[in-house]
Amino acid sequence: MKRVRKRLLLTVCAMVLPLAVTLIIYNVYSMIALNRQAAQSAAGTGYIYEQFYEKSIKTVESYMILEMVENDFRRLNYPLESLQAYLCGQNILEDFTKYLTSDVDGLVVLEFYSESNDLVRIKHATGTRYVPTKQSGICRAVYEEMKQGELNSDWYVIPVGDDYFLIRILKYGSMYIGAVMDFDQFMKPSSEVEGRSSYLVYATQDGQALNQKKLLEEKQIELKQNSKGYYITGKGMERYLVVYEQLPYGDLVQYYISPYGSFWNYMGALQWFLLFCSFIFILLIPILYFYMYRFFVAPLEGLKATMEEIAEGDLNAYAEENSDVEEFRLMATTFNHMMDQIQKLKIDAYEQERRIQNATIQYLQIQIRPHFFLNCLKNFYALAEQKEYHSIQELTLALSSYLRKVITYEEDTTSVRKEMESVESYLKLSQLGLSVPVNYNIAVDEKLEEFQILPLSVLTFVENAVKYGVQSQKTLLISIRVSLLPGETPEDTYVCITILDNGPGFPEDVLHFLNKEEFAEEKTAGIGIQNVWKRIKIRYEEKATILYSNSNGACVEMYLPYGKY
Repeated sequence: MKRVRKRLLLTVCAMVLPLAVTLIIYNVYSMIALNRQAAQSAAGTGYIYEQFYEKSIKTVESYMILEMVENDFRRLNYPLESLQAYLCGQNILEDFTKYLTSDVDGLVVLEFYSESNDLVRIKHATGTRYVPTKQSGICRAVYEEMKQGELNSDWYVIPVGDDYFLIRILKYGSMYIGAVMDFDQFMKPSSEVEGRSSYLVYATQDGQALNQKKLLEEKQIELKQNSKGYYITGKGMERYLVVYEQLPYGDLVQYYISPYGSFWNYMGALQWFLLFCSFIFILLIPILYFYMYRFFVAPLEGLKATMEEIAEGDLNAYAEENSDVEEFRLMATTFNHMMDQIQKLKIDAYEQERRIQNATIQYLQIQIRPHFFLNCLKNFYALAEQKEYHSIQELTLALSSYLRKVITYEEDTTSVRKEMESVESYLKLSQLGLSVPVNYNIAVDEKLEEFQILPLSVLTFVENAVKYGVQSQKTLLISIRVSLLPGETPEDTYVCITILDNGPGFPEDVLHFLNKEEFAEEKTAGIGIQNVWKRIKIRYEEKATILYSNSNGACVEMYLPYGKY
């Protein structure tokens, strides 16, 4: 049935899925194309800001070079008197002031240092956002870079507190000139989408942000690079489109972060229609499968379930005849009629088998009885030779009482209690013909007194114990125990009947022969033991067993299922 269901599902999918997948692929492609288009637009905007950045850097660098060839700057390259050095420094500061008022994007500090005159002059751009302590920190950091003497050949980043700045230092003889650019002072985006602003972030190659760090953490915007050149990031519904450019100065990356509108906002009418069609086709798969399952697979599964119940032994199981498909109704009706015929034949065959089994058991029981009668006749003969007439009279009365219980019993089974009464009668008879009396001990679980067993099944082994276990000058002790062995389920619960004597036990060759599975078919086996084993196999099939062993004498253990048989 799994194959039918699987093929049915494959058929439905083969009909609907190709078109649905095609539409989905088209929609996905459209989404990618729209994202790429939006990224190209954002990249164009980011490129404009990158050009402004490059222009500002070049402008400042050109000014620094021009300033280095001025007279005052060149004069300070040599040791001067204090007054002359002071005046030259003031002239340079005036030039710095004029240039800073020209509103160059990003420039916040100009500084020079004359190593020959130990003169430092610093000029801050007006309107900077830094408190005096932050300004002094920037100047001190630049001054330390100048005093080191090992200058970087390009613009590079220095940290000042929690902020980062881009600096450039040029050297002419013993003169140094430096410029500090603030990333937050470069030109910023001003456009908004759905009430959200765009942002410009500068970062190192490994994604460490140099500005807007608080904003990135709040918006959960990740800085990274990939093969596409753009990506979408952010938290929840507040998503951002990020494009980036490698900057020509400072070995930095510029990230242009713009609000990402919902994909649905970019879709046209045709794309909406195709997307709707793809969802409809996908929705049709379970609907078509349910329809075909109800009218085709469900009736087959019901018939299969009925056959499985029949295979497990439930012959009263019938297939449902309420299918909406006429062919399935006819199939179920025919199947039920066939099961009626099979059930009738099964009942007839079972009754015939039971009659044969009962006849076989009766025949085997009749085979056992002459075995006991012959033993009794031998005892009569021995007593007659010894002229023990009183003993012969007692033996005759005991045998008469025993035969009344055993021979006249016509039922298939007997209770454990009645079987033990027969055993006791037999042992009393046996004592009359023996010089050394036989002792016995019978222990039966109270719950098992009415448990049904095969007649003569225990008595046969007791007879063998008396026949082969009696020894001169030694009292034969026979112990019989009937106990319950509980299992996890009623089917695993067994009744154990143990017959144990203190005689010489089974010879090793006989013991090996008795424990063979095929010993019952051997012609040389004892009639009594063979018949007990055959009757047990007929009655309980493979659920019962008999084990033979030696334990200070002969030991027979009979395991019978506790269930009803």
